[in-house]
Amino acid sequence: MTENTEPSGTETGLAEPTQSSDSDPRTVPLKALTSERAKRQALEARLAELEQAAKERSEREATERGEYRELWESRGKPAEDRATELAAKVEAFETARKARQDSRREALGTFADGIPDGVTGDQLDEMLTSAEALKSKASTASTAPVIPTGSGSQDGAKPATKVSEKEAEWMRRTKPSWLNAPEDRQRSLLDRFGPSWAKRSD
Repeated sequence: MTENTEPSGTETGLAEPTQSSDSDPRTVPLKALTSERAKRQALEARLAELEQAAKERSEREATERGEYRELWESRGKPAEDRATELAAKVEAFETARKARQDSRREALGTFADGIPDGVTGDQLDEMLTSAEALKSKASTASTAPVIPTGSGSQDGAKPATKVSEKEAEWMRRTKPSWLNAPEDRQRSLLDRFGPSWAKRSD
């Protein structure tokens, strides 16, 4: 009985297969090496992008800082200095105006009694001007002829009668000097120089 044995590789002329490099622990498979190399290149590219972006941002910020500094030195600081200078001038003007207003009020005496204490600025200037005009009018009115007092009437005029409250108020506002005269003289002045509604008809 003949034995059926398979021919060995050496017998058939086939070379014994060489051991694969995959089984060698000292080597890395090509696929893994290629994958790792691609990952490393991607990371290096990303790192380069980040470094470039950081560099560009740093340069942009430096440029902006330079521009802001230049803008501040050419426009901002001069404008701030001018605003400070103008504020100082306004304060000096208001201080001087307040001193003038106080002086005018004092010169007006009783004519300034009707001006409230809380009024300031342009409104106070207007009120002082009105009071000064009233005082000037009153002082010029005091040069009007004064009829001497005496018994009886002069020039056939009717005897003096009492001055009404309306007439007294008119004299307080326009002819305050008349209020110092006796009532019969006030009546004569009203008849001669007062408003038409205050003059007695003959």
